Amino acid sequence: MKDIAQNTFISYIPNWLRWVLFIPLASAMLFIVSVMSNLIQTIIGQQDNMVIEYIRIFILVFTFITVAAAVSPKRQSKVALIVGIICAATALIALLLSALLTLTDHDGSINIVPILITSLAVIAASTLGYFTVRKLGNVKEQE
Repeated sequence: MKDIAQNTFISYIPNWLRWVLFIPLASAMLFIVSVMSNLIQTIIGQQDNMVIEYIRIFILVFTFITVAAAVSPKRQSKVALIVGIICAATALIALLLSALLTLTDHDGSINIVPILITSLAVIAASTLGYFTVRKLGNVKEQE
């Protein structure tokens, strides 16, 4: 597999430093994309639109996984898989905990549907992130 960050500024960073920085740089990009998406939502006046919020969550998770994999110097598809599994597992744990809270909620104030849709968005983004990194790593270089 080729380095998906080949011919970018990331490829000039020493491998040991790329391993140190792959989560911090992915987190920084996550922050930048989050700020940009919040700004766009504010400009178009859609802060309370749940569909846009689910799309935003999908984009954030996808960005985090692909940037983390791109910054790591080797085994990029495995990095994407592991980070994706961690994201998806976190979403499933949140869903499970909210389901347990719903069962013990006597006044019906907990709505599990948004958490379910959010979890599905995270799982879909994790899956797409992994397959995107895998596909990018398998592309043959053009001569």
